[in-house]
Amino acid sequence: MSKTIALVLGLLVGYFLIRKFLFLPPKKQDKQRFRKRYEARKKEKLNAGDEGLHQNGG
Repeated sequence: MSKTIALVLGLLVGYFLIRKFLFLPPKKQDKQRFRKRYEARKKEKLNAGDEGLHQNGG
């Protein structure tokens, strides 16, 4: 039982460490990346809104 708990905890800790170091971007460019993502999402929403209006009107 305790081996199972230790295994699960080890896997969770390993998962979070790998996620933190491999998949998260470095902190230096966070603001620039955040801005780019924000603007891309904003454009997508505008385009989706335009497409919705064209579908309803056409």
